[in-house]
Amino acid sequence: MKREKRNSPTLFSVRENEEVRVIELPSDPLIVKKLRSMGIREGCIVKKVSHQIMGGPLIIKIGKTQIGIGSNLAKKVVVQVIKEGKLNLMDL
Repeated sequence: MKREKRNSPTLFSVRENEEVRVIELPSDPLIVKKLRSMGIREGCIVKKVSHQIMGGPLIIKIGKTQIGIGSNLAKKVVVQVIKEGKLNLMDL
């Protein structure tokens, strides 16, 4: 399923504390393998815990496990927001 890039949020673009459902992983099999080894799969629920300024890594929570993921990788994971987080001053 192809998506409209400008309309689809990514794991990188959502706010802190938002819960999202992963709806699409990148097409590169090596990247998919890496993401799946971290527990990131199509359909799974992920919560964005925090992100660093200037495009650094972000922390996500899958179940009870928190992991770090690079911003470039997070930009390739298409998500659907299922529970909105609160506005952070860093988002302004």
